[in-house]
Amino acid sequence: MQIPFLNGLLSAYSSGSSGRAAYSYVDTLHGVAGGGHVFPGATAPWGSVKLGIDTDDLTGAFIGGGNNAGWSDPRYANVTAISYLHVSGTGGGPKYGVLAQTPTTIDVNFDALNRYTSRFGNETSSPGFYAFDLEAWGVHVELTATTMVGVARYDFAELVSRGGTAAQVLIDLSHVLGTAQTYREGSVHINDARDQITGHATYRGGWNLGDDFTVYFCSQFSRAADGIGQTQGLAAPNYGTFRNSGTHAGWPTINSTSDPIGAFLVFDIAKDPIVISKLGISFLTSDAACAAVERETGRAGFDLDMVKSETANQWEGLLSTIDVEGGLPADSALTSEDMKSIFYSSLYRTHVMPVDRQGENPRRGGNDTSRPVYDDWFTIWDLHRCSTPLMTLLQPERMTAMLRSILDSADYNGGWLFDGQSGFSPGLTQGGSNADIIMADALVKGLDLDWEAVWKAVTHNAEVEPPGELALKVGRSRLDDYKRLGFVPQAPRYWWDGRSLSKTMEYAGNDRAIATIAKYLNKTADAETYMSRSRNWQNLWDADHLFMSEKGWLVPKHPNGTTFPWNLSTSTGNWDKPTYEGTGLEYQFAAPHDIRGLICRFAGRSDARERPWDVELRGRETFIRRLDAMFNTSYDPGNEPSFLSPFLYIYAGRHDLTVSRVYGILRDHYRTGPTGIPGNDDSGAMGAYFVWLSLGLYPVTGTEVYLLAAPSWNRASIKLGGSVGSTLTIRASNLANNRRHVIGVILNGKPLDRAWITHAEIAHGADLLFIMGEQPTEFGRDNPPPSDTVNCSRA
Repeated sequence: MQIPFLNGLLSAYSSGSSGRAAYSYVDTLHGVAGGGHVFPGATAPWGSVKLGIDTDDLTGAFIGGGNNAGWSDPRYANVTAISYLHVSGTGGGPKYGVLAQTPTTIDVNFDALNRYTSRFGNETSSPGFYAFDLEAWGVHVELTATTMVGVARYDFAELVSRGGTAAQVLIDLSHVLGTAQTYREGSVHINDARDQITGHATYRGGWNLGDDFTVYFCSQFSRAADGIGQTQGLAAPNYGTFRNSGTHAGWPTINSTSDPIGAFLVFDIAKDPIVISKLGISFLTSDAACAAVERETGRAGFDLDMVKSETANQWEGLLSTIDVEGGLPADSALTSEDMKSIFYSSLYRTHVMPVDRQGENPRRGGNDTSRPVYDDWFTIWDLHRCSTPLMTLLQPERMTAMLRSILDSADYNGGWLFDGQSGFSPGLTQGGSNADIIMADALVKGLDLDWEAVWKAVTHNAEVEPPGELALKVGRSRLDDYKRLGFVPQAPRYWWDGRSLSKTMEYAGNDRAIATIAKYLNKTADAETYMSRSRNWQNLWDADHLFMSEKGWLVPKHPNGTTFPWNLSTSTGNWDKPTYEGTGLEYQFAAPHDIRGLICRFAGRSDARERPWDVELRGRETFIRRLDAMFNTSYDPGNEPSFLSPFLYIYAGRHDLTVSRVYGILRDHYRTGPTGIPGNDDSGAMGAYFVWLSLGLYPVTGTEVYLLAAPSWNRASIKLGGSVGSTLTIRASNLANNRRHVIGVILNGKPLDRAWITHAEIAHGADLLFIMGEQPTEFGRDNPPPSDTVNCSRA
């Protein structure tokens, strides 16, 4: 393609910056409501401690969008505790809300049945910081965090103004979020100086139906208890413990028990209204929790502002890896500053989970903390599509550590890799063994792993079916049927044993990833085997199945190979149905390794005399028509199976339709504020999606390919991890409301004839210039992205 004005455009663009810190654009309340379930409290990047509020909901209907992350809308909710472990963006049931430490008035006596609550307000937040008022108890709370330590400053000035002279801080070990978790047992001890509380608690359950996990804690206070306590209206010692609903003032210790227990310290707030706590956690010992306090906050002492500043600097260092300028919102109601807020809030959330356990893993045994340990994967099914590729691009060393942690899990999970994990327990597997795909993605993008160990784990996933309900937690369920029949049959044996169509599509993609690894390891025969299995999606084809007045569709099947009756327009989250979190129409396109193969199938039966290109052109027409129908009836950007969909037009030569769809998603589904994302954030997956869409790129995980749309920024500079000084610069010339179409793309000064690029082309830095115009063009029509099917004569 000839672009005569290229030289003028290249010289017209120079680097620049808004001068405003990326950190300052983040709204940590973005996506907390409307089902987003985002955690708005204090956390360091990938921090194990997530310090924030837990709430009830006065309406009983979770108007705030649900409290999986603890938070609910303050108009309708009470605070029930301030706890130190949370997850962010999860669907299903809550997890954590444990180690509750809450400042209250001294007339609050622990009651295991009725608990204690306060309305809250005056929220302020920023990355690593969260503050609010507890109105019932007259206390202003400020929270910040490091990886393993939460720091809290309780200011009781309001309570003093009401005439209060003493206040207490109580630790409640039995508190959990939701009803799907249980407190199992715990212990608590107050030291002789009355300025430290240590102990442990064991919990079970949550979204992943997790096994028992134990967390140890060490809470150190800025001063010793010095107030006058109160029990049943009478003066009492300024420290104590409680069991069930009985308060034991002056008792410093409760040994391991399954009874609800806790401890409290009372402070003289008339003398000094400020009390500061540093609570460290460990999954090994209380001594290790105390060591974490010293290691991570010892230099700061009890200076919360210093810890807050250090955590903020960590966040700024990560967020400033991408600098965006200008910006053309797809929604005319938004400004470019709004766009930046959505962008950096989204980027922020991609660094919240999974969490760094600082090498601690009780399932590994012993106190070895030399190997990386990352927990709270929710889930690889959600994250592998675009979150993990983003980390690979920006933070390859961190991504390598995460992958090593996943790989280590095979040692104590029977050889299988998990799809989700929380509290060191695997589960739940929503589709395939998608760790296979992120391992292949790491391989093709040059990350350093023990590839023979990877091979052992991914082939165990692919060859050995986990027994019974273990298949809900690791590996692939119905694997033996898949290997024998060439597809997963729709014949569920358990409540979770369906999803036959979606699992067949995913298993084929998993097998393709394993074939990639096999090729790298020169395992030629194995590569051929898994390449063959990667075509198993074709076994769901029914050439005579009628849907939308057209014949020829991928359908769920009975074990005997006949079509299972299922409306392909039906979407369900039920685990026993043929598809999961997507319609059958949506899953027609779920073979990213072989989209040309799909196009050829969609062409229908062909005459042997037809040229392959003519068959492909006919298939492209059907492919586009069906993809349009999916967008009009089934597309759901709030669920990850839809993520790749807008980019699929590129495979059919219609890059212009990809651009149109991407702008539509940005316009219709992302906005500022608490309800600003389209669904559960899923550990930042919705955030990662916005980042990619607004940059005009999208990864095909497990391959080197990035698909192109059009950027929403005049300029974006991306500091690439792993290559010092390397920057990927993405620019859009002439970007305006009436110039949203791509005329051409120039990579490193040379015009592209394709709407895709490879990782090798950008990994060491690159300049990617999009030339924008008023009318759509045929850019990329004749050079689609790679597919396993070479042409339609081989479909």
